[in-house]
Amino acid sequence: MPTGGETIAISTRAELLDALSSASGGETLVLANGRYGDLDVDNRSFGSEVTIVAQNRLGAKFDSVSVSNSDNVRIDGVHVDNPSNGTGGSYVVGITDGSTNVSFVNSEVNGPVDGNYSGHYGIYSSTGSRNVTFANNYVHDVKNGGTFINTSDLTVSGNTIDYIGNDSFKFLSIDGALIEDNIGASHVYASDGAHLDFIQFQGSDSRDITIRGNVYLPETAADVQGIFMDDAHYTNVLIEENIIVTGMIRGISVTSGTNVVARNNTVLDIPGTGSKATFVMVPDGQSYGNIQSAYPGHALGEVGGNLVVQNADPNGAWHYDDLFANADEGLGVTLEGLAPVAGSEAENYGAYDRLMELLNGTSYEPEPAPTQPEEPNEPEEPDTTEEPDTTEEPVVEEEPAAPTEDTSGDVAAPETGTLDGAAFSLVGDLSIGSRSDVMEVAHDAAFELDAGTLAMSFTLDEASSRQGLVTKDASYFGGGGNHFAAYVENNILRMRFQDGETSEEIKVDGIKGGQAYDLQVGFDGTEAVAWLDGTKVGSVDTGMSWADNVEYMQIGGLGWGSASGASGFTAAMSGTISDVVLVDGVRTPSAIESILADGVVPAYEPDAETDPEPTPTDGPSATVADAALSLLDPMVFERQSDVLEFAPSDALNIANGTIALTFETDDTSGREGILTRDASYFAGDGNHLSVYLENDTLKVRFQDGASEKTVSVDGIEANRPYGLQLTFDGAEAKVWLDGELVDTVDTGMSWESSPEYLQVGGLGWGSASGEPGSRNSFDGTIEDLVILEDVWSPDEVQQIIAEADTIG
Repeated sequence: MPTGGETIAISTRAELLDALSSASGGETLVLANGRYGDLDVDNRSFGSEVTIVAQNRLGAKFDSVSVSNSDNVRIDGVHVDNPSNGTGGSYVVGITDGSTNVSFVNSEVNGPVDGNYSGHYGIYSSTGSRNVTFANNYVHDVKNGGTFINTSDLTVSGNTIDYIGNDSFKFLSIDGALIEDNIGASHVYASDGAHLDFIQFQGSDSRDITIRGNVYLPETAADVQGIFMDDAHYTNVLIEENIIVTGMIRGISVTSGTNVVARNNTVLDIPGTGSKATFVMVPDGQSYGNIQSAYPGHALGEVGGNLVVQNADPNGAWHYDDLFANADEGLGVTLEGLAPVAGSEAENYGAYDRLMELLNGTSYEPEPAPTQPEEPNEPEEPDTTEEPDTTEEPVVEEEPAAPTEDTSGDVAAPETGTLDGAAFSLVGDLSIGSRSDVMEVAHDAAFELDAGTLAMSFTLDEASSRQGLVTKDASYFGGGGNHFAAYVENNILRMRFQDGETSEEIKVDGIKGGQAYDLQVGFDGTEAVAWLDGTKVGSVDTGMSWADNVEYMQIGGLGWGSASGASGFTAAMSGTISDVVLVDGVRTPSAIESILADGVVPAYEPDAETDPEPTPTDGPSATVADAALSLLDPMVFERQSDVLEFAPSDALNIANGTIALTFETDDTSGREGILTRDASYFAGDGNHLSVYLENDTLKVRFQDGASEKTVSVDGIEANRPYGLQLTFDGAEAKVWLDGELVDTVDTGMSWESSPEYLQVGGLGWGSASGEPGSRNSFDGTIEDLVILEDVWSPDEVQQIIAEADTIG
């Protein structure tokens, strides 16, 4: 009988069925080459992930795969080669009936390779399934490549679809999805009555969707619409870095939405077929930084924050040939044909980052899109003959309109508290492994705080996918809209504060599975602040107050999709939450620590709620004269010619160091370089640094030749000085802003042998190694810049600058 964690060699179908029937969780079933018939995993809830993997990739073959009402299953590297063409509602691989934590990856899926594309969904999920992943699969010779219905926390990533009769990807009623880096079918042979789409959403509302880096280049059919979200309402949608060539007007189209952004996409029209233009159309959202093609006679060039081009007049301005290597090839166009002409505006708009990644295998980053327009211009709508035909869609009448709510964890009021004076307390550990473990606490008058502090500890089993920590939230701005949500998305801790009109967020990168964290947030109706492990990690201006918040509190899940005042959640975490405390007033971490130790909440006294200042030291031994570089006078940057470049030198080649400066930007639009010592991708020794603004987000990127880590700080304001400091020592790097530690990341970055130029006031990350050259000049002032050998604290650096006798 298998035991958890055991690796089991399988060579026959009987052995596979026997191993599955005995598995409890943690087993890895390694399949030898051979055919295993149908794989049906039904009504199994394994304690941890059971992996079914081919010993030789694609050597283990199945007729079909079905995971139904089961948890914790991973299927990896198999070939599902169905012998029939199927029917309109059949699938080759399906994850259904509320299955949770299921992955189907690195595999091949197909019907018969016989030129018949009339049946089967290739990959399929439905009926309330959650935390489902389809990644790096090749799906072909089916009718629809992938269809996903009533699924939450869905990942569809890195899949290639080809040789189909209808849509590459189809989605209905999705709550949380990442659709990234997929390749659409270049060979499409339309089934009778088919209305063709690359990525289509329809039928029921969906929310929290990211569609990024996907590519559609047609070879056989020009009448395939790009990303088409219709026939429902879509909330919180980001569509970026997609590359789409089509003969239809709808390159990207979202007909009804809330908080929809389409940016930095390339959508081009095929000359002489179907529509004479291809657009990005998001009338209820924001559209900027995109490349799109216009009707004859329409405005060209930079229009409404997008680059509008044409393919009708080779002698006219903004023609494809002026911008791309061979974009007007039509059917059969290649990525190489979309390569931008050097120095053209095609390098500054559209999905340039994604294109360079695909062509060169790099992560080179181009200039950004310009500031988004307040009122983007929309093109003329086509006639209704191009509207979608839904007759070919799967039957969804029995599907619920939203993810099934599990209220088994509801409690009527906070009865678990043991701390006198707390609005709510849950002292001890709450282990969460499934939806049934999530605690839902009905609203209580004790929670109605004008100002308050919420503290907790959490440990994730893995920092993967989206996992709720604590929410007091509802859909959009329901019920007055003073909402709060804390959750982890992959390795990023996110805290969202809503005040009925605006949403503000504090983010912390680098969250790891298996590590305990102490999280604390405070709010007072004007500001919210967050601490992690006793260190302040951010603050935002927000009117959020819980005085009129009537929402359920979820511990271990996300309730942000529920109706106001109702229970219901998604994205249950996997791990442990401990010592949840809600008290009045904005308390310091030391105050919360004392409350937990004493078991009593003292009356809030604002004047006493300040942590003591650190004891001053005698001061550092270094001076500005010892600096590798010091530029203390204010430096004003207005144009590219103002950027300062310093050649590599022994002084700058330091194994560990400290960089500090003060910056003040004149505006927060576009990308502005502050300081770099970088080159294209990992050129040179690959130990690169880039500090820059991306609109109102400060980004500090560290590269060590093999990996990169980025620290981000949102909410940077124009015309306000910020003190920035970072340190590196070849093992980790730290970033401070205005004296507060923002983040610590593991990185081997060192400048001991760096051959790169240093740029101040610009970005040199596109240069050849060892060469000057920059872009994205800063617009504002930089001063008090020092680069010091060794790692110094912010207090020590300020003393070094204050004691400088001369200006370097």
